[in-house]
Amino acid sequence: YKKGRVYIFRIRSAKKLFLQKLQRFLPITSQTAFQVLACQQKKIPDRFIQQLYTMTPVIATVDGQPFLPGDDIDLLIKRIQGNLEKKYKDLYGEETFEQSFIKRIEIINRKPIALHYKSIKLLGCKLKLDINEDNKSQRLARTALSSGLLEKNSIGGGFCVANYI
Repeated sequence: YKKGRVYIFRIRSAKKLFLQKLQRFLPITSQTAFQVLACQQKKIPDRFIQQLYTMTPVIATVDGQPFLPGDDIDLLIKRIQGNLEKKYKDLYGEETFEQSFIKRIEIINRKPIALHYKSIKLLGCKLKLDINEDNKSQRLARTALSSGLLEKNSIGGGFCVANYI
């Protein structure tokens, strides 16, 4: 980050109270490293999600190695599904998923994308997911919007945007 430049951060959460506290306390925090100019809350629409696109690479580690374009796509789908089910259970206490919420998946990049973390580069890929239209699939898609896809979400990995029907 460079001094004197303006940066925009998007922080998503399924926890409304957490977002309200951030909006209230960030502007009054006195920091010499940064100054908060504005905070805005935006609700995710309750419309059906047709597609999810990752804006930042998704990070998936399989047997200690990163998932790369060209690896087993079925394994990636299982990892995405399992990870989102776990996040959904942690947030809402429910676990009632029998089928995958993904209708179709496409890896957008041909080469791995590096996400810098500490002194290493984590390799990932960007995805486009077509989402099933049933209610359970839509709940998992909303969880992906608020929590991110797969691993390393706390450093920005797997940040998604949606295309609504």
